[in-house]
Amino acid sequence: MTKKRFALELQGPAFRHDGLLERFLTLVGEYHKEHRDLGFYADRMCLTPKYLSHAVNKASGKTAAQWITEAVILESIRFFHFLCP
Repeated sequence: MTKKRFALELQGPAFRHDGLLERFLTLVGEYHKEHRDLGFYADRMCLTPKYLSHAVNKASGKTAAQWITEAVILESIRFFHFLCP
C-alpha cells in the first residue's frame, strides 16, 4: 500500500466518524448532567442531530441517545454509591 493511498484511507468516512465519536463522547462526559437531548450536542458540534446520530452509530454500534443514557445511569450509580457506601 502506498503512503498516498494510506493517507486517503485515513481520511475516509470511518475515520471521520471515529473523530466525531471522540468529540461527542467528550461533550457527553462534560454536559450529561445538564443536557440529555441530542440537539444540544449536535449544535455544539455544528451538525444536524440526524447526521450526528448516524455517525455515532456507524463508529460505535450504539446510538447517540444510548451513549447519553448510559452516562446518566453511570452518574446515578456513582451518586448512590457515594451516598450509601
